[in-house]
Amino acid sequence: MQDVLKKQAEVAGSFYSRYLSDQDLGREAGSLLESFSSTTAAQVQIINAGGMVLADSQGAPAVEKLTFDDIQRARKGELGHWQGNLPDTGEPAMSVAYPLKSGDQVVGAVCFITSLTVIHEVVRNVYKGTSSAGSGIGLSICDEIAKKSCRFRQDLKHHQNK
Repeated sequence: MQDVLKKQAEVAGSFYSRYLSDQDLGREAGSLLESFSSTTAAQVQIINAGGMVLADSQGAPAVEKLTFDDIQRARKGELGHWQGNLPDTGEPAMSVAYPLKSGDQVVGAVCFITSLTVIHEVVRNVYKGTSSAGSGIGLSICDEIAKKSCRFRQDLKHHQNK
């Protein structure tokens, strides 16, 4: 899952650097968000160099500066990743943040966030032998992710609003 998020973040960062680095990130954040979030089920955030959310695919308002480790690394020009439990819900989650650069200057970051709850449940079911074999496992994963992603996104919005 981390590799998927990493690739999505790298593509987004490369796209920004190649085609939009001469544009104002604040002004282009909505367009970037629309482009980047259209190809993923993950929550996507566009963050400025100061750590404030400029745009969020789940509509979470920018309440305060984000200080997560992955975002701090991206603001320093490096790929950042985080995996752990959300403080408010205890739900397992993962995120990957990638710097958005204009030349050599970091002007912000793009962050892809996803829940790991479904993956943990599927792995437990497979381990217990209660899941279908072969392609049925893949279909089960996709179905469960779709069902539970709405709840995760609501919990994440709640967490970010605190």
